[in-house]
Amino acid sequence: MAEKNTANICFEKQSWDAACVLWGHIPAKQAQCITCCACYLFYNAEFVNLHAKNEAEQH
Repeated sequence: MAEKNTANICFEKQSWDAACVLWGHIPAKQAQCITCCACYLFYNAEFVNLHAKNEAEQH
């Protein structure tokens, strides 16, 4: 059976916990910027992981 990668779970939980702490303490305009940056970083990380997986399968 294939192993499940759980390396990012701890980081993701910490990120959500930090977001919950900040909620209500930053202006809406700044929250929008932070949300956009977080989405970009998540998308970029997924792309890098997919690219690394494809490279590993080719070699």
